[in-house]
Amino acid sequence: MNFKKGTLKSVQANLLILVLILVSALAWGFLARSGLLGGLEQGAVERNPEFTLPTLAVTRTMEGSSSLGFGGTLLISLLLTLPVFGLSVYRRRGRIILGLAIGVSLLLYAIIIPNLEAQMNLALPLFVPIGSVLSATAILFLFRLNKEERARRRIQAIFSSYLSPELVDRMLASKQKPQNGGTEVCISILFSDIENFAGIAQELQPDQLVQLMGIYLNAMSEVLHANDATLDKFVGDGIVAMFGMPVVLPNHAAMACRAALQMQERCASLRKSWQASGKWPASVSCLHQRIGIHTGLAVVGNLGSKDRFNYTMIGDSVNLAARCEAIAKQYGVYTMISAETLEAALNDFPKIRYRKIDDVIFKGRYTAIALYELWDESVDVAVALSCKQTYEPALSAYQKGDFAAAIAGFQVALSHEPFRSLTAQSPSAILLTRAQKYLKEGPPSGWKGAYVSLVH
Repeated sequence: MNFKKGTLKSVQANLLILVLILVSALAWGFLARSGLLGGLEQGAVERNPEFTLPTLAVTRTMEGSSSLGFGGTLLISLLLTLPVFGLSVYRRRGRIILGLAIGVSLLLYAIIIPNLEAQMNLALPLFVPIGSVLSATAILFLFRLNKEERARRRIQAIFSSYLSPELVDRMLASKQKPQNGGTEVCISILFSDIENFAGIAQELQPDQLVQLMGIYLNAMSEVLHANDATLDKFVGDGIVAMFGMPVVLPNHAAMACRAALQMQERCASLRKSWQASGKWPASVSCLHQRIGIHTGLAVVGNLGSKDRFNYTMIGDSVNLAARCEAIAKQYGVYTMISAETLEAALNDFPKIRYRKIDDVIFKGRYTAIALYELWDESVDVAVALSCKQTYEPALSAYQKGDFAAAIAGFQVALSHEPFRSLTAQSPSAILLTRAQKYLKEGPPSGWKGAYVSLVH
């Protein structure tokens, strides 16, 4: 017979529990027979002198009443004790029913003993069966306690590097256990990447690069953990995280947006400290990161080969989050999210500051996805408001095919772009160039307001 590893271990554990329960029942019988329990069960277990082995034969006691003998006492103990073993086999509902049945049986047995002894002139055991049942229950409890502790340590070992200690504790309290394979769930996925990382790396010695990345990744990890994120992986300078698994978060989209904004603010703080230290080149003091977020269905779980697997996520939503981060560079945006993320986040994060950037059809897809930029606290409120108020009407005119009005609007919005001093590109500049081209040459065939991107 072939057993899976987990099934074989379960069978072995149950067999060990059964053996210990049987040994416990025998031990109680021998304790009573040896007189170590005093006179509590002497009448019930007095040995029949006519037999050399314990039997079920009824014998006479000194008081004139009958005795079951050692074998009879043991049989009654086993009849009342063996059902306890079922508590280790059945699931929760079965355990509750069986536990109640065992309790009621013990209670009835204790109640009817005096009547049976009087009517049958027979000394019946009481303390041996009860002690045996209690011992069996204690054995089962200790095994279950040990099993839960091992499961707790396993979960901590698996997720301590992905989750904050607080989130691991919440996962343990909720009794959620990691499962092999994946489950399709709705989550929010975050990708981040350092702008011009290759150029920065070329200016640093290896030990300096390691130190810089340690500072940066530690700071970003702290922000992610503070917002209940699951850290999926580091890919060089890139960070991949998810919100909503393995601990379910109803507000995972809002938590992802908060994390992204706080990551940008933390990065701004790091730039100031690096500049103040005077030991880093100018490229480090100007380090920026780009972040992309999408919310949707993904397969999440312990994925990989039978020898090497990781708690991670796969699916179209994961690809879309990566593309949101990648296309942010093309538009000169530092935090880009999808419409699905924004819609879900607004329910729990109504004060979020954003503007619509464009509708984009990514390569390999046939439907457009609306993209939005988020602004963190480093962006002046008045600048953000004026940018939104000038850019979005121009975008609306552009998508309706009114390119002349769009050009005029984007020209005004150019001066309100919050990051125009940091990057050569900006959404207003990109859309202005595109609107001018379409006004002169006409839009692409079948154009419906969405840009077809070649970003993978």
